[in-house]
Amino acid sequence: MSFQRVFDSACAYVVERTEELRDFEAWLANESPSPTLVWSVQGIGGIGKTSFLHQIEKKARDYGVSVACLDGYTGLSGANELMNYLCELLGVKFPSLFLSVQEKIQIFVEVLKGQKTILLFDHFDEMLFLESFLRRELIANLPSDDVLMVLASRTELSIGWKIDRGLLHRTRKLILGNFSWRQAVTFIQAAGIENRLVQDRLSRETSGYPLALALAVQSALYYPLRESEADSIPLQVSADLLRGIAPHLNRWVECLAFLRTGTQDVLEEVLGESVSAKNFRELSRLSFIRLTDKGLVLHDVARTYLLSDLKLRNPQQFAAMFERTVHILGAKLENSTDSVAYDLSHNLVTLCTFVAPVLEFPETAFPMKLSARSLPRCEPVRESDVLSLHHLLDSGISAGIVDSRLIDVHALLDDILYIFPESLRVIHRSDGRPIAFATLLPMDAMSLAHLPSLITEELQDRLADEWEVYQQTPHGESDTTLSLLSCVAPEAETEEYTFFDLLLALKVTGWSELAQGQRCLLLNTSPQVDVFYSQLGYHRLPSRAGNSSLVRVYALDFRKESMAKWLIPLLLNSSADGVSSRKSALVLSKEAVRKCLKNIHSIQKLDESEIAKKLGRSGRQLQTELREALLESPPRPPLTEEFQWVLEKTYLHGRPNIVSITHSLNVGRATYYRRLDHALSALAQVLQC
Repeated sequence: MSFQRVFDSACAYVVERTEELRDFEAWLANESPSPTLVWSVQGIGGIGKTSFLHQIEKKARDYGVSVACLDGYTGLSGANELMNYLCELLGVKFPSLFLSVQEKIQIFVEVLKGQKTILLFDHFDEMLFLESFLRRELIANLPSDDVLMVLASRTELSIGWKIDRGLLHRTRKLILGNFSWRQAVTFIQAAGIENRLVQDRLSRETSGYPLALALAVQSALYYPLRESEADSIPLQVSADLLRGIAPHLNRWVECLAFLRTGTQDVLEEVLGESVSAKNFRELSRLSFIRLTDKGLVLHDVARTYLLSDLKLRNPQQFAAMFERTVHILGAKLENSTDSVAYDLSHNLVTLCTFVAPVLEFPETAFPMKLSARSLPRCEPVRESDVLSLHHLLDSGISAGIVDSRLIDVHALLDDILYIFPESLRVIHRSDGRPIAFATLLPMDAMSLAHLPSLITEELQDRLADEWEVYQQTPHGESDTTLSLLSCVAPEAETEEYTFFDLLLALKVTGWSELAQGQRCLLLNTSPQVDVFYSQLGYHRLPSRAGNSSLVRVYALDFRKESMAKWLIPLLLNSSADGVSSRKSALVLSKEAVRKCLKNIHSIQKLDESEIAKKLGRSGRQLQTELREALLESPPRPPLTEEFQWVLEKTYLHGRPNIVSITHSLNVGRATYYRRLDHALSALAQVLQC
């Protein structure tokens, strides 16, 4: 028996899913006949579906209701064996050994009439060959009242359940999620771990994901000093998630873990290989992947553990995939429209979670460690937040704030709350209490008129002639925002999240909003925090008056330069020189590369090319560099062998034979041209190095 199933049985009564059980308990408690229903309980592997069925069973027995529990792993061979098993569980006796399936159904249904009965099917995905029988024969003949059938599976029910008119009014769906922070702590305490710090750490690091939580608790109980045991948890969780998945899908699942959303084109570009429509559909049907109008989205828990597993198991592959993803998303952000810039920048910024040292905050008590939980959401301020936000100003850790000894920060917060409440981004704890906030105030005539004189004087000193422009800018038309207050609660008050979770969530939101051509000016008076923003590449604006003010003004400006030019070097840990070289390289367009390849046999034309001038190469040097990029083995990321082959056959041997190329690739012309575009983009990124 697997560890997961042992865990499911053991914890069934430790952490009750009260909210999820409410509808089932209402059905049981109804003294009048309750309508016959079919519930589909869904959730990724290890989420606790089996333990939830145990909880339904316990509730049913408390109410004196008959229950039959059937596990898909039992290995039933067909409908006849299924009916024998169900009848045996409910104590139904057959008058003869030689009955047809239909006769057994009739006897079974007669026994159910007039008494409440619950039929629980665990691991329903393992008995899909019986789905049609259940739907068309068994359920269709059940009494109209007092039977509850619960089907637990990783995936949703087939379309047959949705188009069957007889089932539409009977079918319900419940998707199980992770334990809340409080539920996770309850489970940890029940296991005998009383140390509060250990409880918090285990809850955060497992995201309340039941299987990971059980493994982590086991590790903490039996191997408290062995880090290797904790490291093995992502491998065990990821193995469970991928159990039963066709092996050829694994690489695409791992690729999707790096992406906020994955379209067929993006997956092909990152992996450097084709993804057929059939395989794309197979991916969309996995229990931890959902299909949206923007592409495939991986479940947050699956993303966390799959990436942790890949990083531990194959760090070289992880690094290569990470770098390819950063380059490809960066190139797309360079040429993106406003409608997709937010999503692309959000994806890039969240990749900072893999390079935490880049974001070292100068507060030693709060290491840059993420929990396994997905980043918390930044929300608009609520009326009930006001007192708590003032409390945060007094007790929290500032990440960019003007010293309260210079201005009245509480009065400033009150003004922002009263006049510009929409500029506040607040993160709330599960009980609704604010645990972090930041302000992104548009710098325009209206806001400048309400700011303290100290702030406006500092801004006027740094902005020179721009100052008068902003004094006259109408509200809502500014290209610059002001970050004046930013604060995170002490870790003792945050419970579910680490300090870094909250800090990064604020930054992800702020940076993503800047992606559409905005500038942010940040005012700060803490020398320690100065180091943090300098490391991030914020530019300190010099004082025109040359004064030694205690207030420093930093700028992050994307009005003329793409966010990608700043963020990619940060993600790839580039040196200052590396940042400079990437900035020039990122302006290389796919069309400029295409033009060079078409003229690869003409030194003169290459000498006159846009790329030669931008890279400072002679025509002969550029020709050599292009040939090496297409022929060297192994190829430099994000080029792949397939990309090299497509480019070589298209450009290095005279006029390309498109029919021969498409035949060799076993694809149509449209797919060939799409792949050629991807290959050109990859080559452009190689030339920047």
